[in-house]
This record gives sequence, structure tokens and C-alpha cells, in this order.
Amino acid sequence: MNKRRRQVIALGAGALAVPFGSFAQQQGKVWHVGYLHLASPPLESFAVIVRGLQELGYFEGKNIRFEPRYGNGQIDRLPALAKELVDLKVDVIVAIANTAAVAVKAATSTIPIVVGGIHGAVETGLVASLRRPGGNITGTESLAPELDAKRLELLREALPKATRFAVIDNPLDQGTALHHKWSGDAAAKMGIKLETFSLRSRDDLNPALAGVAKMRPDGILLMTEALISDLRSPIVAFALANRLPIVAEFGFYADLGGLLSYGPTVEGLFGGAAVLVGKILKGAKPAELPIERPTILELVVNLKTAKALGITIPNSVLLQATRVIE
Repeated sequence: MNKRRRQVIALGAGALAVPFGSFAQQQGKVWHVGYLHLASPPLESFAVIVRGLQELGYFEGKNIRFEPRYGNGQIDRLPALAKELVDLKVDVIVAIANTAAVAVKAATSTIPIVVGGIHGAVETGLVASLRRPGGNITGTESLAPELDAKRLELLREALPKATRFAVIDNPLDQGTALHHKWSGDAAAKMGIKLETFSLRSRDDLNPALAGVAKMRPDGILLMTEALISDLRSPIVAFALANRLPIVAEFGFYADLGGLLSYGPTVEGLFGGAAVLVGKILKGAKPAELPIERPTILELVVNLKTAKALGITIPNSVLLQATRVIE
């Protein structure tokens, strides 16, 4: 089946009007934008934010300068990297995912912060509310924990006889408890047993994958988290070598060989973050910019992987697909 349906993520539709007075007065200014991510470069999120700001008229070397910082998978490095950005007195800091967002929030209460692709913004205490975040933070939220239920449903539809799934998480991520709540409730309703294997650092990868291999599950749910994303290539390679179907959030997992992905697009989440950065540079206050959430989601099905694993994807799944890899 080669049917594709295109969908566009509607993020950043909240506040359309922005004050232009302060912007007009500072046309000669070079804006200084920090960026913090737990993972290693190069990263899709940074490229999308750069492109998004270019579309708004901000170009590196002309009127904007970026200061990217990467944790390279080491969460304990994030506070020092956040402090570096604060000490540079950047105009805005973009923090990707929960671990970076928490580190930056602890480092400054005055520099505007745009978080990208976080989950559980209210539940984890990052903001007071989605509509009026308060403080110096706004950004985009991915709905990742809530969507774990749908991901499990899709994987179960593809594997109707499945009874046991492995879950790979990072318990150091502040949103992990929400992931387990939603996935656990969904698994209980389907009669699926979940067994969790945790990554707190890169050193945990091989032991975790060895545990998954020993379990011999019917499939794997990857929880949305920056370290897991950073280790996506060896995780997907392991799954393919062991004939294990994976379901995850972003399409890049399916592009690598994962069976299914379901969630917002990278372009939607981080393009939305770029729009919010642009509004702040023009004078908007983060506290008054709502946290944006995706309204349209993308389902990617990798039929090439399905064939290699001997799995027949039912029409009930294919008809929902935004993109099919053959």
C-alpha cells in the first residue's frame, strides 16, 4: 500500500498579535539565543529552530547568534551548561525536553525560556498553567505520556497475539512517572504485561538491551526522552537484529527501522518553539504566551520492517497512516 495522507501540525496558533515597537527600535541588534539539549549534536530540533527563525527574518551572522550546548547524554552536566548560557546574558534560552528545561529554570528566573517538546509541563511544576505559564517560561508540549496509550494500542493491533511488551525509559526524566501512568493503565485494559528497562546514562544501554533480549518480549515501547532519542540508532539496530517491533513517538524512529511511530512531528514541535522565540524577540512576555500543544498527529508505518519481521499490518492501522515506508 502506497497511500499517504499529509497532515500539518498546528502549533503556535495561540497568540497572533505581537508588539513591534521594541523590535523597530532595535533593528541593528544582534540577538543572542542559547540552546540546551541533553543529547549530542547534530540534532533535528536545533536545525528546525534555526530554519524557523530564518523564516522570521533572523539569520546567523546577521542579526542573531546561537549558543548551542549539549549534554552528550550526561544529565549531571546540564546545570553547568545552563549556567554558562545565563552567564553569557543571552536574550532567550531554548531548552529541549524536560531535563534541559528543569536545569534552565533552576539557573534563571529572569531570562526568557522557551521549552521545546516537553511533557507534563504543569504536572512536573515547570509552569503554573498551559494558558498562562507565569514566570519566564513558555514553549511547546508534546503530549508524549498521554499518547503512550495510543502507541500501545497500535502495536497491539499489529500484534494481536502479543501479551508482553518491554518498555525503555529514563527514570531521571521528570515526566517518566506520567509515561508509566498512561502506558500502565492502557496495558492493563489490554491485558498486556509491561517490563521496564531503564537508561540513566549511556553506560546503561548494553545492560538494558541485554535485559530486553533475555525477556524476549513481543515488542518494545520507547518512552519519549532525550537520552533515549540520543541512543536511537543502536536501540533500533538491536531491535531489528532481535526481530522486535518498536513503537515510539517521532517519525525518525520509523525511518531508522522501527515498526511504528505516532506523535507530533519534529517540525511541528520545534517550529512552534521558533515562533515563540520570535515573539519574545519582538517584545512578548513568556508568562503571557500559552504553552502550545499539537492538534494533529502523525502515524508512520514501516512496511519494510513489517515484512522483514513477518508482520502483517492490518488495514485498521494502515488507514490511519500519515506516511508509509515501503
